Amino acid sequence: MTIDFWSMPFGGHTEEEVAAYVDEFNTSQDDVIVELTGLQWADGRDKIIQAVGAGTGPDVFIMAPVNQDFLSSGSLASLAELGYTEEDVDPFLNIIEAAAGHDGEIYGVPIGYYTNLLYYNKTVLEQYGVDGPPETWDELKETAATITTESAAAGDPVMGFQIKGMDDHLNAINHTWANFFYQAGGEQLVDDFTKADADSNAGREALEYLRSFVEEGISSPGPSAKGGFIDGTVAMFTFQQLHLPEITASTLSDEWALAPMPEGPDNASSYTDGEFLVANAASEELEAAGAFMKWMTSPEQGVRYMEKAPLFAYELDKVSDDIRKQVDALVEADPNRGALLEQLTRANLENITAERYAQAARWEAQKQYIVAAINGDISIDEALAAIDAAVDEALEVASY
Repeated sequence: MTIDFWSMPFGGHTEEEVAAYVDEFNTSQDDVIVELTGLQWADGRDKIIQAVGAGTGPDVFIMAPVNQDFLSSGSLASLAELGYTEEDVDPFLNIIEAAAGHDGEIYGVPIGYYTNLLYYNKTVLEQYGVDGPPETWDELKETAATITTESAAAGDPVMGFQIKGMDDHLNAINHTWANFFYQAGGEQLVDDFTKADADSNAGREALEYLRSFVEEGISSPGPSAKGGFIDGTVAMFTFQQLHLPEITASTLSDEWALAPMPEGPDNASSYTDGEFLVANAASEELEAAGAFMKWMTSPEQGVRYMEKAPLFAYELDKVSDDIRKQVDALVEADPNRGALLEQLTRANLENITAERYAQAARWEAQKQYIVAAINGDISIDEALAAIDAAVDEALEVASY
């Protein structure tokens, strides 16, 4: 039997590398043939949404995060329908329930998880008298201000901290904003998921903090956070671990490292999500779809993915000794992995679930209004109220 798989290049892989995994699955057994359609993240989500909505979508596809509209409409097959048992699901990290659970069932299996943390240039920090990464909001701002001010005075400017999303990757403002909003104690939705809650004390505190970096000349919108980090003109930024392969391959060598997020007024969590494989409920080949998904997200595959970027999606005490040793070896060989795993334990499960609701409307509004508020083009109160209005409208239309 043949099934269709639509996928963006997940986990730091290229489209060709994803195709190689599919070819490997196809040659590993004789029962299922998977035909891959490669998509790009720029428009891949929209193509999947349109195709599934029209009844012409693939059997299996990738989602990041799992789309609440699909869950609420019954467009996805549950893992139980795909042949997963409780024993199959139990070894996964409990994040799976927050990220892909709905009405007591689970509807996706993780390729791996991503969590935002701090990229920092050790050499630059040491040059300005800082012997380790900042551990609090106050330390982050103080360190960034020192680097920006003193490097400019010396005629060799380095931006102490770049607000990622104010640069060449506007979509990243959704990550940056969530990091600081969560750390101020913010919750995306009220408890029953019916109303947005950005327009809150936590929202104002987080946005005032980010805005102060621009107001005080510490950060300047425009220069690329990642590019500047690689060429030494940006000392720190926050984002997921997706940039690891490129930065590792750069000329920075061992000058840089990752650290858990600086702690905010309420906590030290950050935006966390995953890339999930899901199956179309309308598929006529659910058993075959489940077999492919099990192979693609097995612990053995998880270790391979981890070598690129994703965080291992299983509890280490629930996998084989051999797999656990491989994971431990990867973490030991690269201390940055330890920082990632520590940050993952700080994940806010309620916000992971809330992010699924009206996500498209939230992300579009945040790109527009958070950036405008940080730049001083509109007031903080106006920005937060506008975001909540956009999300509330989407929630009402969706009628979750």
